[in-house]
Amino acid sequence: MKKLFFLTVVLLLVGAFALPAAAVPVADLTTLAGYFPEGSVIYASVRTDDDFVGTLDGLLQRVPEIGGLSLTSSLDTVASGIKSGATFQDLFRPWLGDTAAFGLLPLTTMDEFRNPVALIAISLTDREAAEAFFQSVTRPRDYEQTQGDGFTTYESTRDNTHLAFRDDMLLIASSFDAIAAGGAVTAALSAAEPFTTAVSQLPGDDYNAVIYIDSPTILKFTQSQLENVGPSEIAILQALDDVSPQVFGFTIVDGSSLTIDAVTAATGEALNVTGGMTTPLDLGIVSRLPAGTPLVILGTNFADSYTAALAQIEPLMAMQGTDADMAQFETGLWLIELFVRGLTGLDLQRELLPALNGTYAIYAGVNPAAEGADTAFDLVSPELLLDFALTFNVTDAATAAQLRDNLNTILGDLPTERIDNLDIAFDEVNGTPVIVVSIETDPFSGDQIEFVLAVTDELFTVGTRRYVEAALNPGVGLDQDPQWQAAAQYFVTDSYSLLYQSSANLVPLVGIFARTGSSDTRDISQVLGLVTGLVDNSSISYGRLGETGVQMRAVLTLSGD
Repeated sequence: MKKLFFLTVVLLLVGAFALPAAAVPVADLTTLAGYFPEGSVIYASVRTDDDFVGTLDGLLQRVPEIGGLSLTSSLDTVASGIKSGATFQDLFRPWLGDTAAFGLLPLTTMDEFRNPVALIAISLTDREAAEAFFQSVTRPRDYEQTQGDGFTTYESTRDNTHLAFRDDMLLIASSFDAIAAGGAVTAALSAAEPFTTAVSQLPGDDYNAVIYIDSPTILKFTQSQLENVGPSEIAILQALDDVSPQVFGFTIVDGSSLTIDAVTAATGEALNVTGGMTTPLDLGIVSRLPAGTPLVILGTNFADSYTAALAQIEPLMAMQGTDADMAQFETGLWLIELFVRGLTGLDLQRELLPALNGTYAIYAGVNPAAEGADTAFDLVSPELLLDFALTFNVTDAATAAQLRDNLNTILGDLPTERIDNLDIAFDEVNGTPVIVVSIETDPFSGDQIEFVLAVTDELFTVGTRRYVEAALNPGVGLDQDPQWQAAAQYFVTDSYSLLYQSSANLVPLVGIFARTGSSDTRDISQVLGLVTGLVDNSSISYGRLGETGVQMRAVLTLSGD
């Protein structure tokens, strides 16, 4: 019986991650929620029809790095372990239906081991065949059979694996009480308002798997089981009052883009996301990033984000930390703001950050010159061959001009001789004044790492020279990069936050780290080789969903045709 239970779980997991191409309406995946009682905290439903195995096998064939793994052969191996020489088609397909679901029932009920009650529901096409199979792999003395009105239950006498067979459904539960009535429930999850509201917010019509998680209830229950609940834990519980359950929809788009949509009806305030922080991104900023840039984070309203973060950290520090910890935190903030004022002549929170409150980009990549690097040491000496930058769209040109003038004055008044292996110089990029900071990395060879900073009426940018020059004088930007364009078609509409990755620019690092000679760099090389070999591009984007909801979309596009 344990083998049957194991295979059932395998089917559910495989179905969730197989993500077959021909998705089905959400309603098809939530039908089985009618067998779960209202208040169930987890519900996960996947397809189990014939198409998903062939689709996944076709997907796996595009991934040579996993050594020719076949789902068909794997399922056949499991089947032959139950019955010698049997295949999945022989043993399970004659009675297995098109969908299956797993869930955890309301946390007010527990099984005999004081664990949450788990329930699996599997649609059937042939009850007699399914029941006959079950009886063929179990012993009569292991179960007490009871005939009900339209169903048969099997209560285990050995463990907590209990079953109920209906004409179109197999139910497996860790508590007999959950299936004693043959799957009938007084009030079903499928009609419960939190469930229907959450599911209805999914942006797509068709998916291959759907997962519902009542995370507020789960977290509150977990917290209630802990002893010595402190003020910080109480604050977290209070914050959860405004958080809603989440729903995840899984599918595959265009044959190679594995896609996860996640939605919640929670308010932005409950998620510590203010209205300003959800201002849609100005994606025009990516034209200032060089084509091929592989690692990008885009956000907006940095000042609001900074203020919101402090608003969360300070009370938690006050409740959880000692007076000394709080004093150290406040001293650290004061020193940061003092340093910024001394360097720029502007107050960090009242003047500087509000002037840089537009879309910002944090990005990194490999300099084309790295093609000639032999080992990882060559990436940092004699010059830095890893590029990165931070670029803000300016929202207050007058303050930006004041910042530029103050930096030029303050830094220009410093002694001209080198200060602790640090050089500060003034230069121009295509007519735009820039500040160049050079840090000596080797006093014998004179090797330096160079950073460039520039402030214009339109942007503030700091980073390596190649990236800053591209920001100031855009050429072929990331917006013209085929990998970016492929990823951009899946971004959430009016995204307010975005993470993007592409692989082509990172490929040289695979060989460089492999040749470096240490076990750590070889491990990095293997991971990079796997990622760059499997993944063409990936992204995670966040956006508003209606007046209160929040949507996330994660997309991973596989390499190859």
